[in-house]
Amino acid sequence: MVSARRNAFAVVLSAALFPLGAETVVSAEIAAAASAKIGAGGISSVPEANGGSVSVGIDTARNEAVKASASIAVNQRGELTLHRAWMKARMPWPVEGTSSRLTVGLAPLSWGKGFLFNAGDPIFGEMPAINALSGSEYRTAADWLAAIYMPLGPFSFAEAVYLPPVIGPSTGSAETNAAISPRDRAGGRVQIEAGLPLLQSVEAGWLHAETAGERGYAAADGSLWADWYAVAAFASNNPAASAMGERVEGADWSLSGGLFRIIDVPDFPLTLRIEALAHPGRNAQNWFALMSVGLGDIASAGIQGLYATGSGDVSGRFPSGSLVAGLIGEFSPVKGFTLSAQALRTYMPAMPDASGYLITVGARCKF
Repeated sequence: MVSARRNAFAVVLSAALFPLGAETVVSAEIAAAASAKIGAGGISSVPEANGGSVSVGIDTARNEAVKASASIAVNQRGELTLHRAWMKARMPWPVEGTSSRLTVGLAPLSWGKGFLFNAGDPIFGEMPAINALSGSEYRTAADWLAAIYMPLGPFSFAEAVYLPPVIGPSTGSAETNAAISPRDRAGGRVQIEAGLPLLQSVEAGWLHAETAGERGYAAADGSLWADWYAVAAFASNNPAASAMGERVEGADWSLSGGLFRIIDVPDFPLTLRIEALAHPGRNAQNWFALMSVGLGDIASAGIQGLYATGSGDVSGRFPSGSLVAGLIGEFSPVKGFTLSAQALRTYMPAMPDASGYLITVGARCKF
């Protein structure tokens, strides 16, 4: 296993060191971070949050018909992770002015609507597994899949996906964290563009998992003063019985939604976002809020917060009453180099040792 990982990394590293064809773009990123916790026991380091990584990516360029992307990262323990390995091909399609698109490999797939919460994501789950707040995107998971995108009009489409059981570490699937996904999964979605100011699109999707029941959702988004989005989703081994009001073991339904607004202040754009995720049957809710301001082209600063309420839990990783909130800032004095800092307050009544203040500083270089 170690030899295979070294060989895979050697291939990517060689591609980065030696000239490639004109249709290939190579990128890399080196990141390092250190953290300290201030709690009842005083100030202590956080070994699991200290360290760094190097990642190398290879992407095709200047080819609209065929695209491919691969990304591999190695952390401070020498562990190799394959983040991306996908290929996409555009093919002729009956709808004039459009083309279908086939995606195969380890790839992200965005179903439903949401920044942090997304009840309509049956593949990667309604809430990503996060240990702390971040200044970057949250929903970045990928999985092994084959998907076909089929346009129905200028802004409407249908999409079908198949996710086979794959041996290897979990890639972020909502189904399992085991070394092998135990079941085939397949499904599809349809999005119709309404094109109205208040209602821009509606979307519905369904995912079947062998021996593990059904997951479905309906979503919509639009804009007025702020952009809005909302999702309603269900999971049941017997959707027909659940719809008739019968009790089905493990059945559940959930709601999520949010508001998003960018206020364009010259040199100081202000971003506002609020999201909610609820399981009414459990009386469980999670709330998320973000406010950030850009400081010219070289810095940004913001406040984020995540809070769980209700008598039940949306996620066992973040039980009711838990809170994470704080300040997040980034500074880029030169292009490609970024310094970051976070000061977070964590409170988890069920886990007193996890409560306290977390200070993290880091650096990142992209080239």
